[in-house]
Amino acid sequence: MESEARGGYHQAAKRLRTGEEAGGEEPEAGGEEHEAGEEAAESRGRREKEGKEDSHRIAPSPVVHVRGLCDAVVEADLVEALGKFGNICYVMMMPFKRQALVEFDSVQSAGRCVARGTREAVCIAERQAFFNFSTSQRISRPTSAEDPASGNKVLLLSIQNPLYPITTDVLYNVCNPVVNVVRIVIFKRNGIQAMVEYPHQNV
Repeated sequence: MESEARGGYHQAAKRLRTGEEAGGEEPEAGGEEHEAGEEAAESRGRREKEGKEDSHRIAPSPVVHVRGLCDAVVEADLVEALGKFGNICYVMMMPFKRQALVEFDSVQSAGRCVARGTREAVCIAERQAFFNFSTSQRISRPTSAEDPASGNKVLLLSIQNPLYPITTDVLYNVCNPVVNVVRIVIFKRNGIQAMVEYPHQNV
């Protein structure tokens, strides 16, 4: 009887251990399910984030939004620095925001500007600027040239078939008698063009 009791005791203890082991395996399985659920949630979060980023991407445009300009930058600086990417049709300054809009003659030219600014530093007036496509496809022009608010202090000169070399000294002698010239920038595009900056727009 004592032997049987002991045997029964050992048998019961054995069943108890088996139950504990089985009970210990269930939380592990539950832990694996919890981890799988977290991975699925993270995957969904990544897909949702990527979808939002895709929906906020700006379509290519001939107009480039330029940021990070210094206070002294004028249209001539932008034309001089960005003219290498393509023909520039129009520049609109936003001086209080230290920003500008630059309209190129094609999306390809604007794309070269944005791509270069993404890969490496592009400086305007010795300061790095930042570029991305604008949401506008064209910069609105002033409706009236007589409106003082639509004027600016930079004069664009186009010179066709020059008979002698055009230098800054030549243009200075032509333009300075009117009002003192601040600076002159010459660039070659469809002949020779130059931008002459005056101290104010009432010239």
